[in-house]
Amino acid sequence: MQNTVAFLIIGILVLVIIGLSTNYFQPTSTTTTVPPTTTIFTPKTTTTTQILAKYSLSGYVTLTEGNCMPVVCDNPPCETTCETSFVSRRVYIRELTFIDDMSGIYLISPKTNLIASTTSNADGYYYIQIDEGTYSIFVEDDGKEYCNSFGEEACKVELSENTQYNISIDHATY
Repeated sequence: MQNTVAFLIIGILVLVIIGLSTNYFQPTSTTTTVPPTTTIFTPKTTTTTQILAKYSLSGYVTLTEGNCMPVVCDNPPCETTCETSFVSRRVYIRELTFIDDMSGIYLISPKTNLIASTTSNADGYYYIQIDEGTYSIFVEDDGKEYCNSFGEEACKVELSENTQYNISIDHATY
């Protein structure tokens, strides 16, 4: 019995010595020129994973409704039905979209790829992380994608840092 225990202990010591002498427990690494990267160490292997730069895009979605015409009255306070409220809606981030793809304030059948989407909360706040780039932002309205900011591009936002972009849906009468 004592011989068996002695041989077992000697065998374990030999395995530990062999492991240490061959650097089995030492991580290895390689240098890459593709920044930024994260290197994950495991015995005898190295795995390198590319991390894309992400920025936050956030803001509020509001809805304006009612008669927002100026009110003239003799006895203030004068009442109006014009109201702006925060709303929960689906927010779509698309490849840059041009005015030719729009029918008024709505996107005609989408011709640009959907990059990401999120939903604003009950307070109208939305937040999403997305790669650096130039995008068009739309919001769900009556089952369509709505945009009320035009130039040659529809609802354009350039993302190269954390950005706040508020979206206003306007159904009011002026």
